[in-house]
Amino acid sequence: MSWEYLGKETDYRMLVVAGYICNHIKDKIIVDLNCLEGRILNYIPYTFKKYLGNDIINRFKFKTDECIKFYNQSDSEFIKMLNKIDILLALGHGGYELSPNNKESQTLTNSIKYIMKFYNPEFVILEAAEGIYSTCIDNIAKDCNYIIDFNININNRDNNINQFYYNRNIICLRHPNKFINTI
Repeated sequence: MSWEYLGKETDYRMLVVAGYICNHIKDKIIVDLNCLEGRILNYIPYTFKKYLGNDIINRFKFKTDECIKFYNQSDSEFIKMLNKIDILLALGHGGYELSPNNKESQTLTNSIKYIMKFYNPEFVILEAAEGIYSTCIDNIAKDCNYIIDFNININNRDNNINQFYYNRNIICLRHPNKFINTI
């Protein structure tokens, strides 16, 4: 079971992310690494300048146009074509480093760090299962010297399925040199 659980039953995580970024996306370029279906688009206003998503699985559910683009390619290839990023999303980090699974990206952690170091997005929102968070996501935040604006653990105990997948961590990071009024 890799990403099959990332459907409507786990959209509570999208609501948290959308609540955090919705007032900061006007005229911004959003990059959603390994976005699968692009579910965040269900919850944010379309005031952004551009949304760019990628995944090796072509399950993107939204109509693409000049503002919304989907690229059916790996994160390591996708990041080579980017030139400006205001907000980086990596929602559903698979933690390949912990237990190699051929369905998870082997390069996602490195792609996130690359974007943070070379594109300096204003916001970076990372999300993963609780067991993956402490090893992968927490290390990304420390390595890239971003300010932690928001960090939350969500325990969804209503599901009878493996709780490993439903207990989630979300960390919202802000670039240290870009003041953003969060009021």
